[in-house]
Amino acid sequence: MRNLDPVRCPAMWLSSTFFPVLLVAAISGQAADPGIGQAPTDPRVELLTIGQSPEIYHRFGHAALCLVHRREPDNTRCFNYGTADFQSPPQTLGWAFLRGRARFWVSVQSYEIMLWAYKHDDRDIWIQRIPFTQAQVDRLGALLDHDALEENRYYIYHHFDDNCSTRLRDHLDTVSGGALRRGGDEPMGFTFRQIGRRGLADQTGILLASHFLLGRRMDRQVTRWQAMFHPDHLRAEVAKKLGAEPRQFYKRKGPALPTEGSQGLGWVVLAAFALALPILAVRLAERLRPLRLLGLYERLALALPALALTIIALGVGFVVVVGRMPEMRWNEALLVFWPTDLLLPILGLPARRRYSRIRLSALGLIALGLLTGLLRQPLGAPLLLPGLPIALAAFSWRPSSGAASAPGAQAGVPGDSDGGALPEAEVQSPGQSL
Repeated sequence: MRNLDPVRCPAMWLSSTFFPVLLVAAISGQAADPGIGQAPTDPRVELLTIGQSPEIYHRFGHAALCLVHRREPDNTRCFNYGTADFQSPPQTLGWAFLRGRARFWVSVQSYEIMLWAYKHDDRDIWIQRIPFTQAQVDRLGALLDHDALEENRYYIYHHFDDNCSTRLRDHLDTVSGGALRRGGDEPMGFTFRQIGRRGLADQTGILLASHFLLGRRMDRQVTRWQAMFHPDHLRAEVAKKLGAEPRQFYKRKGPALPTEGSQGLGWVVLAAFALALPILAVRLAERLRPLRLLGLYERLALALPALALTIIALGVGFVVVVGRMPEMRWNEALLVFWPTDLLLPILGLPARRRYSRIRLSALGLIALGLLTGLLRQPLGAPLLLPGLPIALAAFSWRPSSGAASAPGAQAGVPGDSDGGALPEAEVQSPGQSL
């Protein structure tokens, strides 16, 4: 959703300087009359929905409402609820999103310049002329003008609940007497997480992070009403319920952006085996021959998984504590990743075994919760990260201690303490008697 505020966007200020040239170009491109048919009102209402571009903040499209005057073209204006200071450093806006303080506002732009800007960005543009009566147009205009006032124009952005598309949805629903909301409780058959994946299909790193940092609200079924946070679904519902057929004004010339891609779960599985590999090596070596320094080797083998699991746990916990959006506050990944895993290489061998078995039992309960639907988040692959190394740490593969009593058996078979071998047994001489 692009910042088109001329005050904050020098390119738009420069464009407005050459407005006459742009106006001629727009008219030649049929911007002045998209050819959907004559509306009985003046101004007429047009919904613009904009497609994606490769930039990360354009991945879910955009929407705007325009009041198009035929008799007074200079009064034609478009209301854009997706304006923000995207020129600021990414970490500034990112922190604002995390804290639930991302401030967006309503900007009012020229119809021609808005169309030119999105066409210049090579983004699909659809136009829907909404068949409102004059009274409905007047009411919608009053709502839009009210929102554009300085004291009303700012709002706190939320990607699903309050964005450039939901604000238009709400106004169109109000003016149409609730037409968009009727039947809005019907589930769409997908979740917020799934619709998010389609927009970020080629952003494997972001999708991978979302498995850990975005919580159970992302896995709720999306209703028809909620789905209109996305411009594509808003366009479809407006066509269906308001009788406003979309016409594609501009089609993207560049390659289509992918809607399917890797979620990075393969990397999670690889990471789980990589974390388990050191302790697995110790277990195999222990199986092949007795280890006098079993406790030390096991501590060293557990250092890497303990550190990695603790970092993940602290990262998830940080987002839960600092984040102010419900998608971040209720995160079932907290059940999977415990910062206490840092103790694994520190605890003595018996305590380490007990802790690992308790931890493994908890992971088993989480797996059961996923299977029964009690837990919503897709945590199957993330469960492997702590599951594999902790399962190896929970049990010993040493041969039975009875082997040590066999003839020729070596003394010094390691025991359960960190000290290494058991004390060597005293051997009596053959001729000694009581």
